[in-house]
Amino acid sequence: MVVLAVVLGFVLLRGGDGSDGPALDAWSARTVTDVNGETKLDSRPERIVALGAGDAELVSALGFDVAAGANGPKSEMPSWVPALKDVPTAGTSTDPDKSAIEKAKPDLIINTDPAAAEKVKDLKSLAGGRAIAVPTAGSNGWTWQEQLTFIAEALGAKDRAAAVKKTYEAKITELRSAHPDFNGKKLDVVHFNGSATMLATSATNPFQLLGLLGFSMQTPGAGSGSAWLTLGTSDFYKAVSSSEVDRTIVARTDAAAGNGGYDGLPSSLTYGVPIVIVDKTNGVDALVYGGPLALDAIESQVLPAIAKGIK
Repeated sequence: MVVLAVVLGFVLLRGGDGSDGPALDAWSARTVTDVNGETKLDSRPERIVALGAGDAELVSALGFDVAAGANGPKSEMPSWVPALKDVPTAGTSTDPDKSAIEKAKPDLIINTDPAAAEKVKDLKSLAGGRAIAVPTAGSNGWTWQEQLTFIAEALGAKDRAAAVKKTYEAKITELRSAHPDFNGKKLDVVHFNGSATMLATSATNPFQLLGLLGFSMQTPGAGSGSAWLTLGTSDFYKAVSSSEVDRTIVARTDAAAGNGGYDGLPSSLTYGVPIVIVDKTNGVDALVYGGPLALDAIESQVLPAIAKGIK
């Protein structure tokens, strides 16, 4: 089995003889249950197409070969994962490129995007009937840790998953110590993609990460069953104002984003609560879409902007 060397902070997971990290679990045939039913895995997958947000990053973090993939709604592979730099793209999670997937000759397809569950059924024939969708537990949002556990159980890599989580936690402790000024500051997070303004709930990656770094994260949309709440102008203004935050982090992935500027933002974002803009010039994709392997990019590109903005 050929596996990739993946750098996660100071730990290298390479597999093989396990000398640089935990070995893979002893393999036994298993059945993976998702919202579509059951998928039998008689042999350990070796060529994986990973399509859902975070799937490719997490497969790579576990030391497996990603034959082709996407990053949920983005066709580009995560730029913060060096091992995925030359991996062919295969459309998006909800609009997969079947020809690219077929060319990759996968023996497993993973697509945990809740909106793509029906698409996964159509992809099974491209991987010998082995295609996994999101489990019921993740259909209304989940942490990357929960997502990693699900994928690791399918691949037989529980010890590696534990090592990934442990290394991440150590890095979080380091970053929190380096930024004592973050402690207790009240934040909420907004994602503007050019067509919609979305408010983060506790199921989103940036919400979870910033909370771990010491911020007091506000949850005006908690309990909604949606990771990102799409809000109209008046509803958005009420939600943010009622949360009494010190700053709103605005993650911009719209075409007009760049250089931390305000041009192109809805007026509802530029009045009231002071905002801190994170955009393509300072690692917005790593913040919005990234998991455990995004910490280095977030440390070098995102946190300086936030630290400056909360002063």
